[in-house]
Order: sequence, then C-alpha cells, then structure tokens
Amino acid sequence: MSSDPFPLAQERLAVVLLWHMHQPEYRVDGEWQLPWTYLHALKGYADMAAHLEAVEAARAVVNFTPVLLEQLQDYARCLQAAVAHNARIPDLLLDSLRALPPAGPPRAAVLVLASRADPGPIADRHPRWRACAERIGRMAQPGLVGDTEARSFLVWTHLVWLGESLRDDPCAQQLLQAGDDFSADDARALLRLIARTLGALLPRYRRLADQNRIELSVTPYQHPLAPLLLDFHAAADTAPDVTLPASPYPGGAERARWHIDEGLRVFESAFGRRPLGCWPAEAALSQDLLALLAQTGFRWTASSASVLHASAAPAGTHPPHPHQFWRSGGQSTLCLFRDDGLSDRMGFVYQHWNASDALNELLLHLERIAA
Repeated sequence: MSSDPFPLAQERLAVVLLWHMHQPEYRVDGEWQLPWTYLHALKGYADMAAHLEAVEAARAVVNFTPVLLEQLQDYARCLQAAVAHNARIPDLLLDSLRALPPAGPPRAAVLVLASRADPGPIADRHPRWRACAERIGRMAQPGLVGDTEARSFLVWTHLVWLGESLRDDPCAQQLLQAGDDFSADDARALLRLIARTLGALLPRYRRLADQNRIELSVTPYQHPLAPLLLDFHAAADTAPDVTLPASPYPGGAERARWHIDEGLRVFESAFGRRPLGCWPAEAALSQDLLALLAQTGFRWTASSASVLHASAAPAGTHPPHPHQFWRSGGQSTLCLFRDDGLSDRMGFVYQHWNASDALNELLLHLERIAA
C-alpha cells in the first residue's frame, strides 16, 4: 500500500475492513493433530481471496499470523509431494484422500475425526454427510465401516468444506453431482484440487498486495500476549484487583522482541515485503508494547473498543468513541480500534442467519454507526 498507513483516512473513510486469519500450531513432531488449518483455507481463506479478486474496487487489510503462514506453506509442500510422488501427508484426514486407511483402528481414527469436522450451518445442504457423521458418532466400532462407505464419507467431508469459489471448479462440480460411491480416482482428483488451492493461496494474496488492492499485516510470531511478557502489571490497567505474580515473566522483554522479529522474518519470506501494520494477539495492547512496536518501525496497530474504553474512560464517565484514530504520548505508531459489536456480528452472529436478513441488518447497523 501507500507509505502512509490508511491514506484514505483524510477522506473520512467510513470502514477499514481488517480480516484476521489465525490458526494455532497444530503440528507435533511434524504431524498435524487436527485439520482446521487446511479446512479453513479451503472455505474462508480461498473465498476471501476470490471476493477481493472479483471486486476490483474492494480494499481490505488482511492480517496473517506467522504460525498460520508456516502451516499453509508446509501443507503446500506436502501436497505437492503427495500429488507428484504419492508421498504420505502428515495429516490423518487429508491423507485419507491419497490412501484409504485400512479397516480397524486406523480407519476408526480418521472416520471419527471426519465426523467431528462439522463446518456448521453450511453442512445442512449436504444431509448425506450429516447423517453419516451422526451414525459414525454413535458406532461402537467405526473401523468396521466398509471401503465404499468410508471413502464416500471422507470425500464428502472435504466437499462440504469447499468454499463457494471452489464449488464452481469442474472437479468439484463433477463430484458434487456424482452423489456417492466415490472411487479412489475420485478421491485423488479432489486431493489435486486441494493441492492447487493451497499452493496458490499465499501467492494470490501477495499478488493482490502487489496490485495495491489490499494491505497485508502481521501478528507477533506465536500469537503471544505481549503486554504480559513485557510487564505483568499491564493487566492491572484494566483489572486493578487482579492478583499478579510477584516476579516478572523471565526474559519477557526479550521474548516479546523475539516474537516480533521472528514474525517479521516469516512474513517477509512469504510476501517479499515488510508490513506497515501489526495486529497484536487478542487485541492486547499496553504502553510498553506500543513503544516496542514504534521502535520496530510499525506505522499502525489496532485493538478493540473494549481495550480503549478500559484504558481511557474513568469510572462513571462516558467512554470514548471507537471510530477514531489515536496516538499515544507522541509515539509514531497510529492506533485504530475495532467496533466489537460489528466485528462479532460479522464473525459469529450472521453465520446463523438467513443471508438476506444478515445483509439487511448489517446495512442498518452501518447506518446507525454513521449516524
């Protein structure tokens, strides 16, 4: 983006859309214990890129946690090897498309995992998957499910997680229309679609940034609560009666700096640029962290309205309005504040609503904010 953060701010930009993409570290000794990183990539991360690509006038800030970037890159490498050389994928659920687990405990483990991979309301359009997941969840010995039914359920598990932009792919369309009784070739075709999707995902966001259509920002490496690393007493700013450890976090300041530096290293390796902005983990900010972000060269950071209210509103006074920019004590880093009500609506509430009702309520809510 421009060398100035949020250059449209002077033109009274009404909404800055910042999309925070984060998954915790699911790898233990190189093996993924849970499949959420790649499943969310197939649904939300791919669709977000598609929306931004399709609407030329769209602008957004997209924030990646470095631990998510590393996992997406690792998946892309593993999938490339699986497609090219039939190499095993160190993810139990994803590898089931390459090779169906044998009957018994190996099959039981992957089928139970698949039955728990519920994408929420979107799965309701696929009653076959829902019914099979519920049946397997009730079975005492799911490992005895036959090859045809097991493969069908595992293919459907991945189909229900495909985002809207992927459902139009010819491979996905063919499988969605086939209905059932998938072959090993069908499963491998779906695996190739997933490999293409994850391999292209980060380059798509990088290309959007190169075109000046999005800004990419970062979170410190492993999503740490950096204010507490720097000083436990930061907690007392918002909770004066909290019981705090007697001693500071051992090496906390050095750890906080390491998370920022390592996060920048991973980000620059993935996107070939240094980010202007930092979204702190859990929106947790403190004066010490703001100073550290400024020293590191970040032009902006962001937090939530609840943090602003707790930090700046004396008891019994009207809290400051979150729709503003703010600088602290002459620091060079600009701070913005998220509208928590709007964020919760978009992130958690509307997914359970009828789409047109959700859109209408969103527009009404934006009008209320503007007023």
